[in-house]
Amino acid sequence: MQGTNKKNIRTEKKYLIDSKQALQIEEKLKKFCTPDTHCRNNNCYSVRSLYFDDIYNSCFYDSREGLPHREKFRLRIYNLTTENIFLEWKRKEFAISEKNRFIISKINADKLITGNYSFNDIKNEKELLYAIYAKFRNNIFSPKVIVDYERKAYNLPSYNIRITIDSNIKASANTNLFYNNQCPTKPVLNNGKSILEIKYSQIIPDYLCEIINMYDLKRINYSKYYNCRKAMI
Repeated sequence: MQGTNKKNIRTEKKYLIDSKQALQIEEKLKKFCTPDTHCRNNNCYSVRSLYFDDIYNSCFYDSREGLPHREKFRLRIYNLTTENIFLEWKRKEFAISEKNRFIISKINADKLITGNYSFNDIKNEKELLYAIYAKFRNNIFSPKVIVDYERKAYNLPSYNIRITIDSNIKASANTNLFYNNQCPTKPVLNNGKSILEIKYSQIIPDYLCEIINMYDLKRINYSKYYNCRKAMI
């Protein structure tokens, strides 16, 4: 287990955009943002997450009801490689989100997937990681759905802003195929639609606000976990 903990506290704003808007917005972002380090061809990379929930499906129902306080737990990999596997705990209070992530070994990721939440595997690790394992064990968490999508991401370091465009969002109930690039998936957000998300800590500069106003974008509440899980029911 590698106990690297990365913590982010930001406000999130999400917008539904079409394919034409996505291309135009991306061209504008390139003028003042830097591409994310994960980006490969065409400034794009794939994200795959395996979401967990308890025996009461609390995370699912909290999202459905739009409760102000919500949390999600997931394993995440990029570009379908297991070079780095992240265990993430995301908590949200209204539009403010806090995310803690740890790099864990594939062996320990596999144990989580199969329901082995042994504290022996995380000895000498940070207290917050113990809290995650305690939640998994005490509330009997298990894998629920795989969420796949393609992401284009840009950073504005001077304002600590991250902007993402997520498209081709797909879901799979075959949670045992988390690492498998042949995992069958079902489209969840199609018809050329994407989710534009702006994550910021303090303010959004005027030139970024102008992009939002230019396309008359309306904020939405969109949970990938909830919508992908719902698509599998």
